[in-house]
Parts: sequence; C-alpha cells; structure tokens
Amino acid sequence: MWPRGVHRHLNSYVKQQHPLKVYDEDGTLIGEYAADLLVDNSLIVELKAAKTLADEHVAQLLGYLKSSRIEHGLLINFGSYKFEIKKYALSAVKTQGHPGGILALFSALSAFFCG
Repeated sequence: MWPRGVHRHLNSYVKQQHPLKVYDEDGTLIGEYAADLLVDNSLIVELKAAKTLADEHVAQLLGYLKSSRIEHGLLINFGSYKFEIKKYALSAVKTQGHPGGILALFSALSAFFCG
C-alpha cells in the first residue's frame, strides 16, 4: 500500500499535492508550495482550467521550477476548447530522460484523475 497521494504507475512515482521546499537565489529556505503533480521527483506538472494559458501561468511554473531546484515542468490546460500542454526546462543542457517519458506523463494524469 502506497502512502496517500503517492501512486506507482509504469515504473514512475506520482505524488499529488506534494509539498516542495522553495528557496530564494542565495539558497535560503523561504517556504513550501504544493505541486499539483510531481513525477519521479524530477517533473512538476501544473494543471489549469482556463480559457487559455496566460503569461502568469508560465511565470508561475518557471518560478516553481527555479525555486524548488527542479529542472523540468509541464503546464497543462484542460479549460480551453482544445487541450493545451507545454513543457519547460530551466537549462539548455540535454539530460537523459526517464525511460517512461510520455508514459510517465499519462500515468501522472491517470493517477490524478482516477485516483
């Protein structure tokens, strides 16, 4: 049995509303925020239900990535007439992806919506 809010799908660990420590530029801990979904402790997924993704949504996710020291994030909008998904990375350095890749994303969404 996994702890509440933690799911294991297709060799990926998905946590819902997982608290992440937030640091400022000099490394001082300034608080916590809860990621909508955290996949394998390396991907923040922020879910929106808006008419369209706005600059504020992007700024929010980039701020979360920078302050939590996590490199990759997805911004997903279900509120538009068409499904929107955007991936963001803090560095231009190419990293070895998790073998689950897109499967981890769908696993995360399944965990969030299906429990």
